[in-house]
Formats: sequence, structure tokens, C-alpha cells
Amino acid sequence: MKIVNRIVTALLAAAAFPLLITQFLFEIILSINEDSVAYGLINLFAGADNALTGNRLGFQESILSLFKTMTEQDSSSDFNIIEIWNSLPAELDTIKKLIIAAFVCVAVGAVVALVIIGCAIFTKAYKTIIGLGLGGAGCFLAGIILFGKAGEPLKDGTIDVVKLIADFIIGEDGTTSAVAAIASSLLQGTIEVDVFALGGAVFGAMIMLIAVAVWEFAYLITLPEKERKAKKTKKA
Repeated sequence: MKIVNRIVTALLAAAAFPLLITQFLFEIILSINEDSVAYGLINLFAGADNALTGNRLGFQESILSLFKTMTEQDSSSDFNIIEIWNSLPAELDTIKKLIIAAFVCVAVGAVVALVIIGCAIFTKAYKTIIGLGLGGAGCFLAGIILFGKAGEPLKDGTIDVVKLIADFIIGEDGTTSAVAAIASSLLQGTIEVDVFALGGAVFGAMIMLIAVAVWEFAYLITLPEKERKAKKTKKA
């Protein structure tokens, strides 16, 4: 039974990594505000059943898909995620810090999962593994909360998406500033952010570490009383 416990605990912790890599790391969904002038004009000229206002634009990326995007970029392409991140308007600084903090929490949670695998294979530290499982799950939860908090100004309209795009264009090319300013004023409030959250990758990894803690606790309380007393004696 001890071997089974070690294998199950290690596998549960290890299962967090395929989830983190292959499932959606984050999810951002945009739609056109039904109260905006643009929404009414599009429905007027394209019909109420048009694809533009009838659908939402989603960005659902996994670590694997992001890695492929970054490694398969054409060398002649001007698209660079890091450069775009660094050139974002200053009003997004707080959001950027929260996003970074969220991903730091996710990274810490992943490290904890790795430590659990080692503890499960090489030790009998049942209580330590329970604590690590809950602590790692807490890190993932903190990441989910921080990322959601980062998206609040975008979701409630405090920061307008269209204005951000216009400001980015102005910053990239001053010759288009007049066009960008006009577009910003006419289209302000057109785009809504419906979803801004960490995806199933982080949630799934969190569930795996909770499962580790529950499994290890269940195993610990089912140990024969002699074995539990023997462990206490050794510690003393």
C-alpha cells in the first residue's frame, strides 16, 4: 500500500504539468457593446444576424501554442510579443504588474508540484506533502485571483480598449495620430471585454494539488495506529 500511495501521489502532482502546458493558460473574450453607435450602424447596414455583432472574439492560448507562435515566427516579421508588451501604454502598468504577479504565483505552484513528486518518491513526509499540496493549490488560486483583478478595469470600462489601440497606434507611428484620435473618439466604448481570466490549465493544476492533499490525508488517517505512533517516536 505504501508503494501505491507513493505512485498515486507522484502521478497526481505530475498531472499538473500536462494540464499547464496543453490547456488554455488564459482566456480573453471581446465583443461589441450593444449600446455603442458602431453596434447600431453595423446592424443597420449588415443586418441583425451579421457575424460581426453576433459573435465574440476569443483569445485562448496555451503555453504550447504560445511557444509555437514565438518559435515559428518568420524572421522577416515585425511581430514581437516582448516588444509589444514593453511598448504598451503607461496606463496599463498596474495591469501588467498584476499579470506578472499572477504568472509568478503559477510558476511557484508548478515548482511546488515538482517538490511534491520528489517528496512522494523519496520520503514518508505525509504531513509535509499535505501542506505542500494545499500551499501549491493556494499559489494557483492566488494567480487566478490576481489575473482576474488585472482585467477588472478593462471589463468595467475604466480603461477603454479602443482608446488603448489608438494610443498604441499613435505611439508606433505619429503620422497616423489624427486618424487614430478620430477613430478613438467615434468608437470609444465599442469593444467590451467579457472574459479576462486564467484558463483551465491553472484551474486543472490547482485541482490536482488539492487531490494530492486529500489523497495523502486519507492515506495518513488510515495508517495503522502502530505506524503513526512509530513515526512520532522517531521524531521525539
